[in-house]
Amino acid sequence: MKRLWSFVGDEDDPFGPGTDLIISLLAVFLVILVITAQSYQAANTKYQQSVASLDAYKSRIEKLDSLLREEQAKNSQLSRQLLARDSRKSQFPPNIVITAAEGYDFPSGSAELPSSLETYISTELANKIDENIKEFDVDTVVVIGHTDGQAVNSSNSNLDGLVESVAAGGKSVKELSAGSNADLGLMRALAVVRKLQDIQKQGGRFKGLDPRKGFRAYSAGQLILKNGEFAQPNPNPDKERRRIEIRFTKSGGG
Repeated sequence: MKRLWSFVGDEDDPFGPGTDLIISLLAVFLVILVITAQSYQAANTKYQQSVASLDAYKSRIEKLDSLLREEQAKNSQLSRQLLARDSRKSQFPPNIVITAAEGYDFPSGSAELPSSLETYISTELANKIDENIKEFDVDTVVVIGHTDGQAVNSSNSNLDGLVESVAAGGKSVKELSAGSNADLGLMRALAVVRKLQDIQKQGGRFKGLDPRKGFRAYSAGQLILKNGEFAQPNPNPDKERRRIEIRFTKSGGG
């Protein structure tokens, strides 16, 4: 009986029987709790890393999207510019008309350039030609000589024998002799063309114009008025009808 009592109420065990078991269970629980906490911490760390990675990817995607939008805007602008350029290619700048009434009159019956016209060609006309080449993509300058209805006194034309040499630069326009207003109109147009060719050769102007094919000289004689209508017979002097007309076009297109 004494030993049984000692087992049930042993004075040496102040916490009573089963304490070791409880402590062991608590230790196991703490271990599990620590392991769980560590697992949670690891999972939370991975989650935070995943969130950071997603944010980084999101930021990168936003940057790529921004770059894509910029490229699309540039492409759209380039497309508009190409369309505008193609549209300009199908258009031609307005004609330039230089009349005797403006102070650019040739001597009677002559194709010698007056000083006022030479100055105009070298400055204003040359600048305008450069502008039109760039803006409208033209590559041909057509020069047309117009006269009034006054009869040419000489009937001894030598254009048939010399005009090609003059156009090629082998002879001077001054060597030509007109036998009609048609001759005189061509001579004056050719004089302007030769001056423009000299400017191109000496000053490096008119880039895009072929020196051999970029200029063309024609004569309308006394036939066409400024409004484009055929002229009625009129032998009187008329400074408005005496003029040089400059047109711009594309080779092979008109």
